[in-house]
Amino acid sequence: MDAFGAKIIPDPTNAGDFLRRFSKRDVETLMDLINDTRVPIWLQQPREFFQEAILNVDGTIAPTEGECKEGMDIS
Repeated sequence: MDAFGAKIIPDPTNAGDFLRRFSKRDVETLMDLINDTRVPIWLQQPREFFQEAILNVDGTIAPTEGECKEGMDIS
């Protein structure tokens, strides 16, 4: 919230309205700023940091106890 100068986060029912206020250029500008900031941060990592990457991927479908919630019966 501080990054956007917001006092509150929009309610989920208003999220679509909130997001539609941003133009394609606004989103691209945000992505460019994130990417421009990311490179110097990664360059601060020690060389050993880049030796191994671990991807934690799990495609298991686990049973749930929320059967009374709408859509819980589908994956």
